[in-house]
Amino acid sequence: MAKQTPNPNATGSGGILVSAFDAGSTAPLENASVSVWRTTAGEAARKGAAHPPAATDFVDIGTTQSNGRLQFDGLAPMTYLVVLHHLQVKGTPIGGASPQTV
Repeated sequence: MAKQTPNPNATGSGGILVSAFDAGSTAPLENASVSVWRTTAGEAARKGAAHPPAATDFVDIGTTQSNGRLQFDGLAPMTYLVVLHHLQVKGTPIGGASPQTV
């Protein structure tokens, strides 16, 4: 399973469902690391995955399942930066970030 312990930083009732797929083959990305950070839409767009928010803005981290999905629950209404890290897809390191509003 992707997440096995309750999130101690959870403060609300919203959620984000992450679906991670290879852009070329559309195969699901299993075991991709996904982190969630508190942020604003402007900060998320400006910083992106290369410069995540401060450690104090960390919310949760998990790993995608065999179907490429991971659910983050218990999120308060606001904008979060969702960062995907996956070691390799067809020999090329990948990653990405996307602002999500709950």
